[in-house]
Amino acid sequence: MIYKMCLDKQGTHSVQAIIEMILTAEEEGFVTSEIKGHISELATNDHGTHVIQKAILFFHGKNQELIMSEIIADLPRASANPNGLYVTKKLLSLTVKAEYEEYRARVVEAMGKSAIEMAQSPYGNYALQIVLDAYPPAAAMPIIEAIKGKVVNLSLTKYSSNVIERCIEKADEGLKEAIIRELMESENLFGIMRNRFGSYVVQKALAFAKPTLRAEFKEKLQSIIPSANKKVKTGPLKGNDTASALDFQYQ
Repeated sequence: MIYKMCLDKQGTHSVQAIIEMILTAEEEGFVTSEIKGHISELATNDHGTHVIQKAILFFHGKNQELIMSEIIADLPRASANPNGLYVTKKLLSLTVKAEYEEYRARVVEAMGKSAIEMAQSPYGNYALQIVLDAYPPAAAMPIIEAIKGKVVNLSLTKYSSNVIERCIEKADEGLKEAIIRELMESENLFGIMRNRFGSYVVQKALAFAKPTLRAEFKEKLQSIIPSANKKVKTGPLKGNDTASALDFQYQ
């Protein structure tokens, strides 16, 4: 009965009120048993999402554990949905706390397996960025590892380019260099420079690279500018293009 109420425009408000008034673990357990197995579905539903968000924050112990576990098990799909993303944010806001540290590895494992797909999602990319921003760098490294080998393609589209920029900012020095070299050694470096999203990724790479690597990357970019200008029928590189920034940035 409670499960069906969660899906109803009016019923969802009643269930949320019940959750706020619960006083005992037994009462929490009753509500949890009624929605068990449907939590991911409710998280992405227009009405059910509000119940799950409330339950994450109000429930305790094994009842909260069950709800969080079902969401984490389906995290890539749930976070690709606008309602599910709100639930994901609530869950992640808890996992940054010391007492929820055990959940971090599970979140990162789930995201790492689907990092490429999530990075390209209009909503999933935000979930990745939240983890990269909020988790300790070492905890989030598996997500960054997962995007290696796909950096160039991900740099060229709107949502995933934001994830690549965040990876450059948050990666340890070894992974940071690997990402930057993947860009620098790409046969499509000219295309990345000319791309509206890729150009910002390259500038981020220049800003966060160590001095020796930055100098190497800058030299590579400068070496292709003359031939690049010849390829562009509309005229030389200008405006927000990376090439036009090299004369005055990252000296």
